[in-house]
Amino acid sequence: LGIAQNRSFVCCRIYMDYNATTPVDPEVVRVVTDALTEAWGNPSSNYLPGMRLSKIDVWQTSNMSHLKA
Repeated sequence: LGIAQNRSFVCCRIYMDYNATTPVDPEVVRVVTDALTEAWGNPSSNYLPGMRLSKIDVWQTSNMSHLKA
């Protein structure tokens, strides 16, 4: 029998190319989508959308700093 015909060998799918396309956590998709559609502006500016981004940037920096290698 060929490998494809041997049902006991073909039991599950194993994806081994995470370097090319890695599944994205749904929460990450939500946050990035919100950022791209709602959080636009220049965080260095003094108008309201920019000031909101400045606060997000400070939060992000403090919450992600532990991930730096």
